[in-house]
Amino acid sequence: MDNYKDTDRILNNKLRDWFQKAIAQIKFDGLSQDIHLDELIVGDYKALSRTEIFNWSYRVFENLIQYITVAKIDIFEFNLFLSFELESESNVFQGKPFSVSEIETSLDMFSVPEIILYHDVNPNIIPMVELYRTPLILDSFAENKNISVFYKEYRTLEEQISNSNYTRDINIVYKPDSI
Repeated sequence: MDNYKDTDRILNNKLRDWFQKAIAQIKFDGLSQDIHLDELIVGDYKALSRTEIFNWSYRVFENLIQYITVAKIDIFEFNLFLSFELESESNVFQGKPFSVSEIETSLDMFSVPEIILYHDVNPNIIPMVELYRTPLILDSFAENKNISVFYKEYRTLEEQISNSNYTRDINIVYKPDSI
């Protein structure tokens, strides 16, 4: 991960540029905006371990939160979260992970974490027939009252009929206090 320590300036410029455009686009058409984090990294994203991907992605998310806070950007009407897809090779409900290390070992290496910004009040816009969503209480995130972590496992009606695998993901949600 040493290759990525001195990339903060480049990363932050790309992230801020995306964020400003995303806010403008949402205000224009109301559609959610996202950025896959491999678009921001300088270096070979695929060379990172699961733990490095989780830690680096969360650091990027924290950088964006710091930018929003320092610049006093009002995003109270928006939802901002970092999403990780977890491996899911089962058509049987698997249940939530209980620790950050369990999340890290379950990361889907073929799915890139993404930061999502949206205006919709309902984060479950996928037409899900089977849905399990629960908050996770993890020590790593307990200190920040503006951060919530959720686990979601679901299938659409078509996936249920065809007995397809569940989709599993972790969402780290930032909800600021009003300015």
